[in-house]
Amino acid sequence: MSLTTAQLQVLKTGINTNTDPAFVAYRNAGATNSMANWYNQQAAPAFVCWDGAMPLADFGKCMNGAEMAALSLDNTTRLQTFQLFFLNGGVANTGNANVRSFFSDIFLDANESYAALEARYHVNATNCQKLYAKTTPPDDGTYLFPAVMTVISIGNQDIIDALALP
Repeated sequence: MSLTTAQLQVLKTGINTNTDPAFVAYRNAGATNSMANWYNQQAAPAFVCWDGAMPLADFGKCMNGAEMAALSLDNTTRLQTFQLFFLNGGVANTGNANVRSFFSDIFLDANESYAALEARYHVNATNCQKLYAKTTPPDDGTYLFPAVMTVISIGNQDIIDALALP
């Protein structure tokens, strides 16, 4: 995937301001492939984000069958309505407190399903994802991957292209 000029500019700034000792060594050596690999590793210390574009299929994977069968008719209807809202894009912004509250209300007594959803909402970011995450934390102190974020990994050519920008 080709990065946009704006995304490359963010990457260039990230490359030039990174103070991680290993990354600084890669930058000083001109080791663009090693820099790309560094960006694709898990961020350390851990950097937790809300997933701003969680596919609806992932919601379904979190559901416990017995808990789904025990949902009230009202809550089943709410889930179907939610699905209709997201048919076009097929994703939901779990960084939105209203979306999380919606699922909290529906699965109030469905402990396994809700615990699985909560675990899926939060993403342990890679260095790349950390770079492109919004930097203003929401109310719980975690960060958000923007729903429009499409940068999930950095390749060697991305590093080369970013460094070539004026």
